[in-house]
Amino acid sequence: MFRATAELIARLHGIVYGDDWSDNDGLVNTISATAPFGAPQKSFDESNIPKGVWNVMPTVTGDHMALEGGLFLVRNVRPLFSKHLHRINRLP
Repeated sequence: MFRATAELIARLHGIVYGDDWSDNDGLVNTISATAPFGAPQKSFDESNIPKGVWNVMPTVTGDHMALEGGLFLVRNVRPLFSKHLHRINRLP
């Protein structure tokens, strides 16, 4: 369902912004979904989660609906969100 828009995004942004804008989920470019441009950011490290910094987690493979449980390929997202909630509850 998202293949046509994914290819369109990759083609348009690959020319205008560069190849690093080609990765996308069919609706959103991966690079623009990590953190605001110019904002402090670092790769996520569970043992070091500073405040005021975008802690960028690894990219999840899938289309735009993957983290909602999927549309055509149904996924069990409960473990992912349970792990996130556990992390949030441990923050000071």
